[in-house]
Amino acid sequence: MHKAKMQSALAEPFPQQFDQPLTIIDWGCGQGLASMLFCEKYYQENANQIILIDPSELAIKRASLHCKAVNPECSVRTICKKLDDVELNDIGIIRNNVVVNLFSNILDIDDYSTPHILSLMAGIKKAENYYVCVSPHINDIKTNKIDNFRRYFQTMSGYVEFHNIDNTKQGDFWMCNNVFKSGVINHGVQYGCSPYHDENGCIKKWTRVLRVFKVTNCN
Repeated sequence: MHKAKMQSALAEPFPQQFDQPLTIIDWGCGQGLASMLFCEKYYQENANQIILIDPSELAIKRASLHCKAVNPECSVRTICKKLDDVELNDIGIIRNNVVVNLFSNILDIDDYSTPHILSLMAGIKKAENYYVCVSPHINDIKTNKIDNFRRYFQTMSGYVEFHNIDNTKQGDFWMCNNVFKSGVINHGVQYGCSPYHDENGCIKKWTRVLRVFKVTNCN
């Protein structure tokens, strides 16, 4: 589910290539799956710096190994802190004018301050800033926290939206384990996903919240 959400977030109209070097900042990186998926798709397009942030020392060490395995030419920096404890000095020098901020399954949690994370965004803003925010749909309160983050950027003159998608268990069918593996829509007892939840798919269908956008620094 995590992989499928991230892949869908990087689908068109999100840029399918970059023509200049970029920096990835993976906020709440866990074991680095979001950065790995990004690098698998783009690392030959000049993704030469990755900054990983996570409070778990074990997870962030694993994330660093994963990123170096996928993109061995990339510089990897780790910050082992909770989001609210991260300071601008921890981020260090961002070497590129294009920054891709990955927020995978993190903006919907309760354990951070939205004003603090937004202050960090303001401090690291470069010429081109991409925000890839993905989450499962848990409830409307959790989704609203993600939208509170996005609303901060919406009034900026350089705001461009790529994805604004919600798929819930009650809404239109998006994906399930069987469809992800086979690439075709198969539901029913023989596929292990019965009973049907509704006419749109099985009871095990996946959810997603995508908020993917870009802000260009016009100053």
